[in-house]
Amino acid sequence: MFDEFENLVNNMKGELAELQNQLRKQTVEVTDKNKIIKVKVNGLQEIYGTEIDPGILKKENQFLIEKAVTEVIREVFRQSKNLLKEQLSKMTAGIDFPDFPKLF
Repeated sequence: MFDEFENLVNNMKGELAELQNQLRKQTVEVTDKNKIIKVKVNGLQEIYGTEIDPGILKKENQFLIEKAVTEVIREVFRQSKNLLKEQLSKMTAGIDFPDFPKLF
């Protein structure tokens, strides 16, 4: 019985490692409504790119830029959490996870 449990745990570790590899390759990109800021993250919620329209980089636009960056980062992480949740659901045969604060 212990061997079966150990095999199950080892299989899950392998599946989780594979899931991490898949999520690292999947991407989410969000652009703000004014199309001046773009943030890119992978499925592990690692930011790997940002773009800012150079025409907006003026002191008088600071508040607009800060607000746009905040909104885009918030949305890109929301979408990447949904991606993670979808992938975990596939891995666990459709078991729905509640919105755990630290996971989702």
